[in-house]
Amino acid sequence: MNISLVIYCQNPQSLPKIYELTSAYAPFFSQCIILLNLSQNTPIPPLYPPELKRVSILRMPDKIDDGAALNKFFPHLQCDRVLLIDSHAHIKKEIITVLRHWAEWDFERQSCIVSFQPIVRCSRLHFPHRQGIEWRKSFRFVTTMNWGAIFFDHKFVLGLGAFDAQLSEDALMVDLSWRAQQSTGLLVETMQPYAVLKESYEPTALEWIVLNQKHPRYYPTWLSFFKRMASKVFQSQTVLEQPLN
Repeated sequence: MNISLVIYCQNPQSLPKIYELTSAYAPFFSQCIILLNLSQNTPIPPLYPPELKRVSILRMPDKIDDGAALNKFFPHLQCDRVLLIDSHAHIKKEIITVLRHWAEWDFERQSCIVSFQPIVRCSRLHFPHRQGIEWRKSFRFVTTMNWGAIFFDHKFVLGLGAFDAQLSEDALMVDLSWRAQQSTGLLVETMQPYAVLKESYEPTALEWIVLNQKHPRYYPTWLSFFKRMASKVFQSQTVLEQPLN
């Protein structure tokens, strides 16, 4: 598939999992990048079988914030479309079938970000009613996506400003989701959990402050709720006031 597979690792405990992921999935992709965001003294085991020729390793000089580390892989991409997965995640092989059919479906893919983990993990942000209209029975539109495994066009994500260098895990995914909502982008998640990341991540107090400052309209407070409602009312009034041709 003409897709770049990026495997991100920021925890030494998940290093052995990378060998399994590359062995099972790298042959299906045009390119595979293993992005290591670990302390400099972390011993690195074999990460992929030697017979795989399209695998490269990108390692940070030392551990940095997740968002800053993720932004490092963009200059090394050879494909427009990217499947970014966390090395902690359990990936199901059905994800390959979904990606193969994706290009055949009548859908605007360039400005769409797809999450393959529909499990609600950040309760303060992912409200139950966020699960939106179903599309083709396998997907649904959402307002905020989960970290774990995402599929996107890298030019579109770069156009949004890529990943926030101050944030990590779910917080950077929330930030990217909310920026996409302010653009022409669409957020979609699979109905089935093709990627499962069992670890529970919550934004830190500092990350909550950053998210609130950057996205006061979307931040989950009563004030943001009333702002969204007022915006919808204003938009509907504007449409009604437009003269008919």
